[in-house]
Amino acid sequence: MIDTTKILAAATRATTDSAALRALVKDVKTSLDKSIADLAAAIAASDPVAMAKAQADIDSATALLDTDSTETEAALSANVTPAP
Repeated sequence: MIDTTKILAAATRATTDSAALRALVKDVKTSLDKSIADLAAAIAASDPVAMAKAQADIDSATALLDTDSTETEAALSANVTPAP
């Protein structure tokens, strides 16, 4: 009989990782949407302190995503076998 436990465990891990990645992307989008709305409100109110805070939040998120994207791309590449 063929033992499929390893492939099933791998599929479960991949599915879990994929779901976590989708949740992360959704959370990041929500956070960035809020920062963009905050920036627009600060601009409309001519509030330089609020503008600087909103811009700093957006810049921080961008830097974090740049770093994380590099690590994620490397991890994905390491687990992808090129087609023959």
